[in-house]
Amino acid sequence: MGDADFAKLRTLPNWPERLTIVPTIPREVGAARDLTFSKAHLAAIKAPILLQLGSDSPPHFARAADELMAELPDARIEILPGQKHQAMDTAPALFVKSVRAFLDDAS
Repeated sequence: MGDADFAKLRTLPNWPERLTIVPTIPREVGAARDLTFSKAHLAAIKAPILLQLGSDSPPHFARAADELMAELPDARIEILPGQKHQAMDTAPALFVKSVRAFLDDAS
């Protein structure tokens, strides 16, 4: 996350709550690193899935999205232009527009 994105996060109303959960980050990173799903598990998910990817996200996020797209039977990916991993915080209007469009299409 760049300095500008970090500065924006610090202005959000939930910043104090974010600070209280900092001690959980190492555990969560470890859990995410070790998380695996079988192809059969993913193939069994029949609900429509929206994968959002920031156009400026690190390459490992794009690889993960591509791997999920290959296994999820009803998934779609949307690239959020100019965003990284925290678009819900750094570009909430863009994030919500994407989710609303997905939900409208899915219903």
